[in-house]
Amino acid sequence: MNLTGKGFFLWNSAECEDGDPERIAALVESAGLSHLIIKVADGDRINNDGQKSNQNQISTIINTIKARNISAWGCQISYGSNPEEEAKIAINCIKEFDLDGFVVDAGAEYKHKGGAVKASVYMARLRQALPTLPIALSSFRFPTQHQSFPWHAFLDECDLVMPKVFWLKTHGNAGKSLYRSVQEFQKINPNLPVCPTGPMFKTWGWIPYYDEIVDFLRTAELLGLQAINFFSLDSACHPIMKSLKELVFQSPWPSSKPEKGIVEKYMRTINLRLIDDLRSSYQENGTIILATRSIKGERKISEWYQNLFEKVSQNLFILERSIEEEDIYTFYWKTFDETSHSPLTAKNVIRLDQGKIISHYLEFIDSDFIFDQTNLP
Repeated sequence: MNLTGKGFFLWNSAECEDGDPERIAALVESAGLSHLIIKVADGDRINNDGQKSNQNQISTIINTIKARNISAWGCQISYGSNPEEEAKIAINCIKEFDLDGFVVDAGAEYKHKGGAVKASVYMARLRQALPTLPIALSSFRFPTQHQSFPWHAFLDECDLVMPKVFWLKTHGNAGKSLYRSVQEFQKINPNLPVCPTGPMFKTWGWIPYYDEIVDFLRTAELLGLQAINFFSLDSACHPIMKSLKELVFQSPWPSSKPEKGIVEKYMRTINLRLIDDLRSSYQENGTIILATRSIKGERKISEWYQNLFEKVSQNLFILERSIEEEDIYTFYWKTFDETSHSPLTAKNVIRLDQGKIISHYLEFIDSDFIFDQTNLP
């Protein structure tokens, strides 16, 4: 399952365009959304407005956006208190509304004793009734901070994961939060596509800054993520969110750049720290050529990259410019040393043979920083 594009959660339709389905659909279309995730159930109740059941309203919104070729997903808050009944409600909603996909919103309630069993029961019922439906989990952003949550019970039956990357009560770490979230989910089996959800709301006097949403979008692009979400469309309609809403609405996703080539794929791979993919991108006799020595062989290349990643920690590699000439690619990336925060810029010249790197010349060119190559493997 491969969800692509930009989406929003719609939590309370009554607070978005006065609940008018045509106006909501027009707003969604103007935002360039590929999908809208509509809250259809709260536990064992069909619910969209936080107070009462509203089946007709939900159905009309879904039909109206689908008529504009926008994918309609549903979302249910699952508490696990009655997993059989919650699953039954979810299945009924999915069939009644003819949903294109479904998001399970599960949280702290499942961290208590017996949570894994309840999650397994709930997910098994969903999968048994809907074996081919795309299902996503929306939950905590950092699995390592919530180890009592039954991740595997949910993710084993999911097609993708939608972590809530909300940096509540803090500022300045939007990009790093997203990067860490993606990294942590990549270490969980099954390794599912990550479609993160960024904040578009005000709570406890906190609101995301404009530059933080820019950082979130930029980091998602550097990581090569195919789909992103924001929470929520109804909150974004509040006047205080105007500039943030316009920013997200006007940001195409995926970005309107040409199809990604070898350089962009390489940048995505180093930003995601995919050691195995990096190693396999080189020919068996492929070589990294440094100013002082050469590195050859799968093990040594892997060790070199691992050491480099430790140097820059969670800092991203930013592609500055690139030139392509047949099978030779010249490009520059920039990052920062985690300890000294000094800039680290590298010139890369890679030559391909049968689609893989046969030689990779790499020169560190910063005038104010000397990368200690002798300490690398």
